[in-house]
Amino acid sequence: MSITSLDKITGIWKWESTCGGLINSCGYSSESHYAEIKFTLENKLIETHNDTTYLTANYTVKTSDNSVGILALVNIESNSIISDSIQYSISIKNDELFITRGELLDTYKKVK
Repeated sequence: MSITSLDKITGIWKWESTCGGLINSCGYSSESHYAEIKFTLENKLIETHNDTTYLTANYTVKTSDNSVGILALVNIESNSIISDSIQYSISIKNDELFITRGELLDTYKKVK
């Protein structure tokens, strides 16, 4: 059975691709360029890029229906992001997590 509900977001998600931007191009995961997001039961998000922690934050998910909602991050710790809080549109369909970050759409696949 595939995951299609945001209440099943806990676990580890492997980055597959990012598409969009000014020239509407895509970048894909590879052996030398990879990332993952871990959502813990304690509502902690840990994002790593190439095995190095990129961002940690507390998260909440506000759903508009079972598979679409808003991912709200607070208490963000990151060397690259200067903000106290961020909100992203998210959805899950067929074991894939989609996060819209401005003009970019990130796609992740559930691994655990």
